[in-house]
Amino acid sequence: MSGFIFSLGLIILPGFIIGWFLSKIKIPGLAGMILFGIVVGPYVLNLISEQMLNLSDQLRQMALVIILTRSGLNLDVKKLLKIGHSAILMCFLPATFEIVSVTLVGHYLLNISFIQSAMLGAVLAAVSPAVVSPRMINLINKSIGTSKQIPQVILAGASFDDIYVIVLFYCFLNIATSNNFSALSLLKIPTSLITGIVIGIVFGFFVGKLFKFLVSQTIFKVILIFGLNVLFLYFEYLISSVNLSFFSYNALISVLVFNITIFIINREGVKEISDTFNNLWIVFEIILFVLVGTKLQIKTLNLNALQMLLTIFIGLIFRAIAVYLCFIKTNLNFKEKMFCVLSFMPKATVQASIGAVAQNNGVDPNGIILSTSILSILLTAPIFAFLIDISYKKLLLTNKTKK
Repeated sequence: MSGFIFSLGLIILPGFIIGWFLSKIKIPGLAGMILFGIVVGPYVLNLISEQMLNLSDQLRQMALVIILTRSGLNLDVKKLLKIGHSAILMCFLPATFEIVSVTLVGHYLLNISFIQSAMLGAVLAAVSPAVVSPRMINLINKSIGTSKQIPQVILAGASFDDIYVIVLFYCFLNIATSNNFSALSLLKIPTSLITGIVIGIVFGFFVGKLFKFLVSQTIFKVILIFGLNVLFLYFEYLISSVNLSFFSYNALISVLVFNITIFIINREGVKEISDTFNNLWIVFEIILFVLVGTKLQIKTLNLNALQMLLTIFIGLIFRAIAVYLCFIKTNLNFKEKMFCVLSFMPKATVQASIGAVAQNNGVDPNGIILSTSILSILLTAPIFAFLIDISYKKLLLTNKTKK
């Protein structure tokens, strides 16, 4: 127990200080947290206890639940539809282009199967809310680019983009882990989507109505939401243990739809709940990124670094093309389109959350998916955060009527 407590303190305190310091010099703190995790992890200094490392998968899953909860409680579907077709395209088109390109390229460059490279593509295809969201909110507050709703489009697209790739990743994972793959087992994909959505809507409807008529402290509502999210995960575990050939359930879809439904039914009452989950995320963000750093095997990175970099780079090129295509029939000029391209490149949160899942399920034995996902964070998060920060004044117009 003492080793676990020491490890937790070693992760949170230095991780927070490193993240805070880097954020002050306009570098995403999460990159420093990952590097710190690599240094204190089992492959370098080996300062993290085995108890903590054994719990890292569960802690990362809790972090992913918090990410989806925050997204669900802040996703305004009506506003997305009002913005127009470009916002809807941004939810899936860039990710689709990147997944397809990485699937094809990764198979040959990294010498992995097509289903493994599809999982890699899904991991890499998510844009990072941790990098993008605060920057877009800053632009909205300064009324920069808001006349054409550029920050709003990027914010909405980034949230749905993450959900889209997470769902695809777990669909690919279900196929990869099926011992007896058959045409019948393909039914697991639609059944997991349908059951996840239905259960999320049903629970979200009742909880949303309950919150409307129940006057109680915010912490009660937070505990109820978090507790139900955990129960969704346990229900998925029970379903998977039965190992039905045609039926599956995805708890993460339920988590997301559950919270979106609460937002739709009780829009006015979710702000304090969302703020509490945002504060909870501050701690889990540190744990998530430091722990993902501890998983990186330097040997795997040394053997395949060039191929990994090339795979990431090709995926980014196709992603950039797709982002540009999303804005072809809009009133955005070339500079504004380029800003949208830059803003949709950083990777971090989802990569850290699901990068190790394939390895934990025995379908990434050499850690290729994990190592590539970590490398993509270290490469894209600081570079594109810097490019966004130095380019927005040159590429976007200030909406003077709202200043």
